[in-house]
Amino acid sequence: MDYGITVDILNRKEYPQLKEFCKVCATKGYRNNTDFGRLKLKKMVPPYGQYWVVKRDNKIICLSGCHEFPEIDDTSYRILFRAVGLETRTGLSRYHFNSLPFYWHVRPQVEWIKKQGGERFFITTQTDEGSDVSGKMFRMDKVMHLLEKQGILKLETILKIGYTKEHVWELNYNEYLSKRFNKYV
Repeated sequence: MDYGITVDILNRKEYPQLKEFCKVCATKGYRNNTDFGRLKLKKMVPPYGQYWVVKRDNKIICLSGCHEFPEIDDTSYRILFRAVGLETRTGLSRYHFNSLPFYWHVRPQVEWIKKQGGERFFITTQTDEGSDVSGKMFRMDKVMHLLEKQGILKLETILKIGYTKEHVWELNYNEYLSKRFNKYV
């Protein structure tokens, strides 16, 4: 269950907890989440970007961020940037709602983006080219293909971001909300 869960914007007071979170990520092979540099923490400040955390009993168990995405256009933002959860929600979910970042962070990130003037929301996943130390990145890409079949995402393009070839998925926010809250928006 979701007892003891809180979802908040990351603040500086939580940096000691975030450092511990990064250490756990390092032990699991989540190389993009092993330290503040790899998280690009200094860059992820408003209005450019923002991080969110999920905490259980006051301990960070999940992190993801959103930021401007000028590679698409000036109204676009990338969501679930550096997303990682140290736990999952129990049960199976055809809509990927067992993923803490997908379940808890999409809505607050999109609402924050709208306040910044953003209109389009994208998730990126590593293509099957390159390396995947944790084994999770390629699986996430496959999940996104399934979510596309359900109308939640649409493959927009493939871009090289930094040194990595990425699939760029546009979020159908209304469809996401209808599945997330079991109603039509």
